[in-house]
Amino acid sequence: MEPVRAVVRTGTVIVGYYATKLRRAIFAQTRELVKSGQLSSQEVARGAGELNRWLYSVLVDKLVLSKADIVRIEAPYAIIGGKIVWEWDKIKISVYRRVDPEVVSAAMKHAQQERILVEPGQ
Repeated sequence: MEPVRAVVRTGTVIVGYYATKLRRAIFAQTRELVKSGQLSSQEVARGAGELNRWLYSVLVDKLVLSKADIVRIEAPYAIIGGKIVWEWDKIKISVYRRVDPEVVSAAMKHAQQERILVEPGQ
């Protein structure tokens, strides 16, 4: 039997929610395969856990992201012999860091003051 190939996507989510979003998405994608007996729900849970452990290592341990930062994850996988096999080298992660509101406010004030200095008489 040919392997079933798919990509699980989180969409844009905060780091504190990515694991839940991935788990829900992978269970939704594999629902019909679980119903037909081609895949067990335990294997879906195992596969989701395996991916989430690896992503935690990347996002929290290596990139040191906070729970408020934003990520978008695309993780391709195949189902071979009743097992979820992640295509580790094809996983895509987009990261958007949250900037503290005080830093943004200070930058805006600084830019406004520069504008006033450049445009005298207004």
